[in-house]
Amino acid sequence: MTTIQYRDAEPEDFTVIVDLFVSNMNLSVFTTATDDEALRQLATIFMAKDIHRATFMQVARCNDTLCGVIIGAPRTTSIER
Repeated sequence: MTTIQYRDAEPEDFTVIVDLFVSNMNLSVFTTATDDEALRQLATIFMAKDIHRATFMQVARCNDTLCGVIIGAPRTTSIER
């Protein structure tokens, strides 16, 4: 039986989070780039932006391997005048 444990994210988790994003998302929908390094840089920018806005962030560990991330950020609304 596999157990998933959650803990607060730490700065050292960033690279693994980007790796998860790269391996599980089709980044080619955002760009015409096909180079793996360019796609990794794009993923890094996306994740940095999301993490910067986050007010809550935890990582999921499965058998001592980081297998997921939960990022909570406030909803942004525009105020019309």
